[in-house]
This record gives sequence, C-alpha cells and structure tokens, in this order.
Amino acid sequence: MRPRPRSLLAAAAILAAGAAEAASFPPSFRFRTLRAARVSVHYQVGLEALAREAVGLSEEILGRYLERYPTPLPHVHVVLADNVDDPNGFATPLPYPLVHLRAVAPDGTDELGNHEGWLRLLLSHELLHIVHIEQARGFPRALRKVLGRAPLLFPNGTSPPWLIEGLATFEETEQTAFGRGRNPDSRMVLRMAALEDDFPGEDRATVALDRWPSGRAAYLFGEAFLRDLQQRGGHRTLPALVETQSRKPLPYLDELTFRSVTGQGIHGLWRLWRDEAGAEFAREAAALRARGLSASRPLTTEGVVNVGPRLSPDGEWIAYTRRTLTDDRHLRLMRADGTQDRELTRRTGGTGLSWTPDGRTLVYDEPEVWRFFSTRGGLRALDVGSGRARWIARGLRAKDPDVSPDGARLVFVRRGAETSELVVAALEGSARRELTRSPRGTHWSGPRWSPDGARVVASRLAPGGNLDLAVVDAATGAVRPLTEDRAKDVEPSWTPDGAHVVFRSDRD
Repeated sequence: MRPRPRSLLAAAAILAAGAAEAASFPPSFRFRTLRAARVSVHYQVGLEALAREAVGLSEEILGRYLERYPTPLPHVHVVLADNVDDPNGFATPLPYPLVHLRAVAPDGTDELGNHEGWLRLLLSHELLHIVHIEQARGFPRALRKVLGRAPLLFPNGTSPPWLIEGLATFEETEQTAFGRGRNPDSRMVLRMAALEDDFPGEDRATVALDRWPSGRAAYLFGEAFLRDLQQRGGHRTLPALVETQSRKPLPYLDELTFRSVTGQGIHGLWRLWRDEAGAEFAREAAALRARGLSASRPLTTEGVVNVGPRLSPDGEWIAYTRRTLTDDRHLRLMRADGTQDRELTRRTGGTGLSWTPDGRTLVYDEPEVWRFFSTRGGLRALDVGSGRARWIARGLRAKDPDVSPDGARLVFVRRGAETSELVVAALEGSARRELTRSPRGTHWSGPRWSPDGARVVASRLAPGGNLDLAVVDAATGAVRPLTEDRAKDVEPSWTPDGAHVVFRSDRD
C-alpha cells in the first residue's frame, strides 16, 4: 500500500524500483505459479495454501471491480513472498499489471485495524490500483495500441495521490468487513485535524506530506472525501470520475473531470466536505466532553510520532520511541513528568520495549537486513547507563518483547506468514519455546507478564476479525479469553496487584 506520486514519469521510476524489489529475493527461494482466468500467483515454495487462497480472492475481487469499473484488463500477476517482516504490498501497471504482497500479516494494532483476513484486505486495495490506473479510453487507448504501455498513456496515474490512494482505501473498506474507512483510529485523525483547525486542503493531502499525519493523509482524507462525494452524487459517481479521467489525453486535468461529472470543482467540493465534517466533529466532541473526559496533559511536544511508552520499575522514568521526518527512530528516556528528555540510541524500526526489573536495561525489538535479501526482527538489550546496545536474538522475526518480573525470561511475538505465536525464552534469548499453538490466521500482539510471572495477557486477532484480550498460562499455554466482541482491544497492561488489566479500546 505504498504511495503513488503525482507525476506519472516519477511514478514510472518508483514503480520500476518496486518491481526491482519484487525480484530481489533470497537466492534460496524457489517459486511456483498458480494460473487462473484473470490472474497468475507466483508464490514462494512453502506458501501454497496462501497462494491458493490468493488465486480465489483475486478472481473474486477483480470480478467485482470490473463490473463497477469496466475496462479491458490484461492478465494480472501477483507475487507472494515471505522475506520482509513488514506487512505491505504495492501495485504497478508497468510493464504489465503486477501486485507484490509480503506474506506477513498485520496484527490489528496498526493503522489497518481489524481485518477478517490480511490477503483479502491487501488484495482489495492493490487490485483496485490495477483496475483504476489501467483504464484508458479514446485517444489514450488508441495511442497505447500503437506505442504500447508507455507511462504517459495511463491518464488515471496522474490523478492526485488522495484520489489514487483514497479510492483504493474506499474500496478496501467496501469490499471487506473492516478497512481503514471503518477504523476509529482513522476517524480520530480526521476529527483532531478539524478540532485543531489543521484540516489539510486537497493540495496537502499527499503521500509526501512533511507533517502529521505524514503519508497517511492521502489514504485517510482521500477515502473520507470520496465517501462524502459518493453519498452526495450516488453510487456511480466514483466510476464516472475514473472513466472520464481515463479519456483525458493530457495529464493533470482532474479539475475538468470533476466539473464534468459533479458540476463543481475539486476545491469547492473539498471545502464543502471539510466544513460539514468539521461541524459534525465539533458536535461529536461536545457530546464527548459533556459525558466527561479524563484529565490529561502531553509529556512530549517534539517529533512526529511518539509511541510505546514504558514506565521504569521505580516509576521515575519513561522510555519511549520517537520518529521524526528527517532522522531514524530514537529510543528515548525522560522523567515521568516529561523533563530531562534525552536520546538513548537509534533504532531502525519497531516500537516494542521493556525494562528489566532492576531498571538498568531495556530490551527492544529491531529489524535488520538478514542474509542480504531479507528483513527480520530481532531483540536487543540496551544498557541505560552507558547507552551500549547488543543483540540477544537475531533473525527470529520477533517483536513486542516483555521481561518477566523475576528478570529471567522474555515473552515476545514471533511472526509467521500465516500465523504468529507467543514465545518464551531466557533473558539472553536461549531456551526458546512456543507458548501458544494457534489456529491458522491468528495473530498476537502486546504480551505482558502478570506481576507474579504466572500468566501473560496479550491481544489476539482471531480469524474473522475479532481483536480481543486473552490470558495465557505461562506453564501450560492454556488460553483464557478476557473479551469477546467486535471492539479493538489492544495494548494491555496489568495493575500492580494483578487483579485488573488496563487496555486501549474503541468500544465507546
């Protein structure tokens, strides 16, 4: 789900780089192909079950899209490989329709939110890009028959990023049970932009936005704007925009397209949506304030994203991760009141971290290039006093570590192509054992030891999309659900007496 630039020439260069990435697999990987009427899935050996699922889903999704957005579509190629521990995908029309999917599932805690199946979610998004950008009618189609698949002969590829990504996010939401258009985390971003009088215009909702919400602006604001547009104009509004733009022989004529289809220009429609959405968000905020909000104050004022805070065992310090626009992520330390904020070390990715009971060491996850062609998550330990970091486990596909109260063990999540599991190990990374044996399509996140070290609480995304809390017995692996509902229950933490679990949820 990567950004698409506004310039199609720039897009061609970036998409070619994406295609190069798709070809940059470990030499040990072997691929096979499953072919159907509209799509071929080229999959890494060992992923046959996923590949068969991908073939069926692709045929189903493309069938629906081609009814809604009719266009002649060449055979589509989907590449499925498991060499990067970062859920993502990309689509390109050049030199032929190609989708690349990383075979690692989002766990529901990120911006994608709950999902009933990550393959359906990603394919719904990426295949819409293929159908959208492939369209060419009139003069562009005639030229394409003569000159071939030249970048400038894809008129929809020059549309604004919020239209390209917003449309894919809109259809991702329509074609699945969840999607970012339904994720309350997405709504929070839009609502706060309106309440803080920082609602981006159509010129700022791009994938290259150099401020919050950064590259997500095109996806979230684009989806919400197009949803509003369809509600005003009816079910055929978005297909009409796609078809009309596909006839334009010159790039960047979206303003004419919008006026032709809706009778209004982009700026006027965006302003109307912004004003009405802002009024709705203001009413929503007033109702929430009337119910009573918990008092809070920000401890950080710098950076773009500050995440993953963990209080030290003595309650005096907070360790957390900061991401800026111009530098690597930083693992940082500050007093519990927000003072004495300083950098401890840089990290290439990840947000999980945990203190050892003596408060001297932080254990955290970090991805690294693994054997030249892969990226795998490992675990590192940082001496807080000296700032020296060392690896304690590499190549394990690990994330979200937590140190036991006695300081002897770790629990962490180990990712897999189809399922993730909770794993327990010695503090130095040895003596590893799987704590859970989950059904296919289950994904864990955020494990935390109970104060007595006998149990682990974690979030569990189950097949079908429920994202609930569960307690796992540390000795037997027996799993006991704590919540069972459609809410997004994540980031659990025990109270010191072990009697309660505090967690983040969208249930209100």
